[in-house]
Amino acid sequence: MIAELLDSRQPKTEREHAAVREIERLRHDIERHIAMASELATENEALRAELAACQQDAERYRWVLEHWDTGGPDFGKIMFSSTAETLSADIDTAHKGEGE
Repeated sequence: MIAELLDSRQPKTEREHAAVREIERLRHDIERHIAMASELATENEALRAELAACQQDAERYRWVLEHWDTGGPDFGKIMFSSTAETLSADIDTAHKGEGE
């Protein structure tokens, strides 16, 4: 039935023309919604990655706060010898060393 409606060679009543227009409008809406869902999924994936990075930074900050007054293994070395580029990795290494 739909194939006949969409066949431009088939004569149609005004009602059938309206049905064809509605089918095309709905198809366009579906394509638009699929594209929107894809964009949202991509954005969601990026936000989850950003959240994971922020959670890791928060864990590092908590580790620094826990060791600020008491020091602890490698705390002084990390805080005074690390560069901006190595600080996160140095904290991660020290934090992992505590769990062993």
